[in-house]
Amino acid sequence: MLPAPYQFGVENMPLAQGPYSAHCIVVPEAWTIRFLQQYGSQLPSHHQQHPVFSPSDTLSQQLENFIHLIKTAEISELAMTRAEHAWQQVLLTMAFEHVGQTLYTHPENSLANTIRTLMQADLGHSWQLEQLAKNLNMSESTLRRKLHKEHTSFTQILHDMRMSYAAHLLMTSADNIQQIALNIGYSSPSKFASRFEKQFGTTPSELRKTR
Repeated sequence: MLPAPYQFGVENMPLAQGPYSAHCIVVPEAWTIRFLQQYGSQLPSHHQQHPVFSPSDTLSQQLENFIHLIKTAEISELAMTRAEHAWQQVLLTMAFEHVGQTLYTHPENSLANTIRTLMQADLGHSWQLEQLAKNLNMSESTLRRKLHKEHTSFTQILHDMRMSYAAHLLMTSADNIQQIALNIGYSSPSKFASRFEKQFGTTPSELRKTR
């Protein structure tokens, strides 16, 4: 689940744990705006830092109810209003349990998303915190503090983006592994391979063999 109107791509990222199945739920942007207007002042400022969490029994039941409504609802204003209220109940439970912050944080207010946009154009560039802070017209300490509030860091953002793009190149391009490492800013292919395996539980060469 992603907050509207967050734009995203879908990548099949192999994990050591094996296959999985998932629901992809995309709600109208207006739902997010109305939710924040009504409950924004009540939302907690502290959240579970790790984005992966196991839903509680209450949250699981609410999610199942919402999915059922979406699958069976007639196309009418009343049905959509009912589904929106069910979705609000899901978000309120997440807020109460201090999880799922990204679902009720508008992406325009995210510094991390702004940084991702800036760096996306050239992931192979030798990005430095000092340069990034200058581009954003703020001090390094302010940048660190704001990212900490979003439960991330400059290093983590850059690392995740590079690893994700590397996996994409391994599965879609004809570039050799050394060239891919250079494309995302790693001068050492062995260091890149080590980081990649730590991130995904498989080596770049092993992933390419599955293509």
